[in-house]
This record gives sequence, structure tokens and C-alpha cells, in this order.
Amino acid sequence: MNYKILVDSKSLYEFADEKTRLSVFNALILSGKTTNYKFEESLNIQVQKNIPDSNLESERKPVQFMTVGGKIFISQTIRNIFESHKVIGEYFSAQVKKEGIAFNENYYLFNPLVGIDCLDYKNSTYRKEYDDWSKLYNISQISPLKIDEKKIPDNPSLFFLGQFPNKENNNRILDSIIIIRNDLAKKLLKSKLVGVNIFEIEKYERSWKWK
Repeated sequence: MNYKILVDSKSLYEFADEKTRLSVFNALILSGKTTNYKFEESLNIQVQKNIPDSNLESERKPVQFMTVGGKIFISQTIRNIFESHKVIGEYFSAQVKKEGIAFNENYYLFNPLVGIDCLDYKNSTYRKEYDDWSKLYNISQISPLKIDEKKIPDNPSLFFLGQFPNKENNNRILDSIIIIRNDLAKKLLKSKLVGVNIFEIEKYERSWKWK
């Protein structure tokens, strides 16, 4: 297997204000699609106030990779690694704070622009259910996850998992699954960046449901 899964390690961050949250969602940033939205100011992210500090936070080290509002935020260090591995995506400036103090590094909202429909539907186990909100079918749970590497063209270093069969929906669970090539995974692990979690694809489990 030449690929692994990249996720954050429960960094517990959120949009610091309503303006930032609305700016992100008004931009309609969707995996695989560029945006023409012009952010007037840096986006502001902060530690989630209503959840006690995790082990990550108690180390007092800046988290380098986090998911906020379903979107990916990364540090300058990770951006440098991504660019050295020719990852295709957009970057939008952000500021990350803890207890009101900004981390001494640039951060970015990262929008991946390569999506590949390489889910092995025959050998993966997933649940398909009707979504009352979107009025379409969706995948609510998937475990184990398996991909078909023969469906991956050009050997990209990073991409998100593509569409549900018949493209019934821009799938909320699949397009949030980020897959990275082994060389990029090794570089991230070697750099010992706080907040980065890497899984073997078949050991990855994901569930999704509106509450």
C-alpha cells in the first residue's frame, strides 16, 4: 500500500468569532474547487473554550494541523512540507491563538484541489442512508475503508477521497478523508509535528451523522 490517511489528533480548536466562521462558509470552499472569494483579513482560530485542555494542549506546543468547522488549518511548517512534495491546493492566511496569545508562526486554511474516486466499494464496508437535510443518500459510516490504487492516476502526494457511487452527493464523509503518499507521511512523522495523526488506510474508521 503506497498511501495512508492524514487526520488531526483532536486539537479542539474553533472559529474565534462569527465573522471568521461566516467568511469561511461564504467562500464556499469545497474540496476540489477553487474559490474567488477574497478574505479581507486573516481568519481567527482559537482553543475551544468549553472543553478542558487535552494532553496536546498541556504540552504548551503549537498544534500544527487541525480541523475547524470541517475545514483544514495548517501551519507554515506543514505548508512548506506540502509544497516540497508538490501538493496541489489553495492556502488562505489565518491566525491561531491560545489564551489570547497568537502562535509565532503563520497558519493557513488549506483547500485540497485533487479528489480521486478510488474507494474500493466492493471490499469496503459502509452504510448508506438517506439524509433528511440534503434529501440525498449519503455514507453514514465506513469501516474498514479500502481503496483501489489502480484508480489513482499520476501518483499524487495528497488528495481527498472522491465521490459516492453515481455522484449522488458531494459526500460529507468521503471528501473529508485526506489520503497521502508514503513519502509525505514519513516526512510529516519525522518532523514530529503536534496534531498530525497518520493511519493505515484499512485501520481507519469513520462515522458521520447530523445531530
